[in-house]
Amino acid sequence: MIIDLPALSLGAQVLVADEEVAFEDVDGSKNRISCHIELDVRNTDEALYIHAVLKGVLRTPCHMCLEPADLRVEPAFDIVVKRLRAGASAQPTAEDDDLLYVHSGDKQISLDAQVYENLIASIPIRILCKDDCKGLCPGCGVNLNLDECRCAKDEDPR
Repeated sequence: MIIDLPALSLGAQVLVADEEVAFEDVDGSKNRISCHIELDVRNTDEALYIHAVLKGVLRTPCHMCLEPADLRVEPAFDIVVKRLRAGASAQPTAEDDDLLYVHSGDKQISLDAQVYENLIASIPIRILCKDDCKGLCPGCGVNLNLDECRCAKDEDPR
């Protein structure tokens, strides 16, 4: 998401955008999330204070049964964008992950990296179609949520 700095007025305002974020899933497949981004921006002479809320739905195969699964993601995060005066320089330290710097002549700032990082961090490693998903039978491959296992049952002769 790109913010046009000269278009911001001093004080509080809300910016909204709809964006598509592409990423690689844990199984290596390419995936996309269409998300709605809402930014509460407080603009002062020294900095921008931004509270961001992302809302989207990830459609991916269930990691147990391979049926379609919809995961609602709604991460929120805060960013401070400090304005540097002419001639000043600053570099964020490891503790300043949520701190960005812009020079007085900069016209835009991109929040793409922060949107991507927070969106990806909100996705669990294992996504299920439902909490009690039984998965696939390792023997016959049947979806145990829909059908009984078709594997031959070994009878104990005792």
